[in-house]
Amino acid sequence: MEGQGAAPFDAPPPPSGLGNFKGVMLCNRPSDEVKAVAEDPMPFRSAVASNSEVGLRPLRNYEPTVKKRGPSAALRRHVRWLRELQEQMREDRNQAEQEEHDEVAKRIKLKTAFDKHREAVRGMMQERSDKRREEEATAKAEKAAKAAEAKAAAQSAQPALSEIARAAAAAVEGKVSAKAQSAKPLWAMTAQEKDKFEEDEADDLINFAEGLDFDEYVADLEFRQALGALKDRAGKLMKEQEAFKDDLLASFAEEYEESTAAGSSKAEDGVDGQSLFGDHRSEYSVASSRRSRRKEVQENGQKEWDSSTAAGEDRPAIDPEVKGMAEAVLEQHPKFRAIHSKDSVQKVIEKVRADQALDVP
Repeated sequence: MEGQGAAPFDAPPPPSGLGNFKGVMLCNRPSDEVKAVAEDPMPFRSAVASNSEVGLRPLRNYEPTVKKRGPSAALRRHVRWLRELQEQMREDRNQAEQEEHDEVAKRIKLKTAFDKHREAVRGMMQERSDKRREEEATAKAEKAAKAAEAKAAAQSAQPALSEIARAAAAAVEGKVSAKAQSAKPLWAMTAQEKDKFEEDEADDLINFAEGLDFDEYVADLEFRQALGALKDRAGKLMKEQEAFKDDLLASFAEEYEESTAAGSSKAEDGVDGQSLFGDHRSEYSVASSRRSRRKEVQENGQKEWDSSTAAGEDRPAIDPEVKGMAEAVLEQHPKFRAIHSKDSVQKVIEKVRADQALDVP
């Protein structure tokens, strides 16, 4: 202050760049540029707005800042769980495949073992069947040898066996062989098996009949004697049949004559105690007429007609020659006794004789 009369507050001189504007209040902000002073620190420059708070208190608990962009924690946990599930499924799949592979290997191993056991059992059964077949063949050979010896002994004892007996034996043997080949009895066979069995028997019989040489049997003396006996027997049976026919015709003629005689007395019915029931005679008169006819036949010495199946009193007797041949066949072939009896063998022999008799001119 240089003098007291001067103003207490002197106005700064106006800026040089603005000029002197009288009556206008101008406010010049300080320049942003700070003068660099070496010894003084730089002034603090606040960047806070005028209407903002002065400051915030420090946080009590520090929490990390959560990322607002990218996957969240839940998503990451879900992804991790999916990976674990995928790994577990892969392990389960591998375990299932391993178990299946082990099961297949076990099955193959068991199949191989079972195949070996099966082959061993088949081999044992084959060996056993071969052994049994050999034993049966040996037994059959021994039995055939014994039968041949017995047959040779029987032939040496009875050299006069006829060819018919041999043919009958061959026929019976053919039947026995056909029956022996059938494994089942007739009651155990089905309808088709039974038909086939009967067809085979018929074929065997036809083959035997076709292969039979009758000329050889005709040349046999014993066969010719038997054939003569059969012819005599056939003639006797024919005579008996003719006699039966004649007796039957005579009885019919007698009844016809009696009926005609009774018809002539039809006009006298009802007179002198005659019957009034027409031309039919009573059962008493018919019975009396039958008794009278039977009495007349007996007085004349004629044989009375019998109602049985055999004509006359002569019954067909068994030929002793056929009986002896049947006994010889059964003695030479004992196995026939299990199938045929003596009567059946006799019937076979008689059938062979009858067939040969039909073929002889």
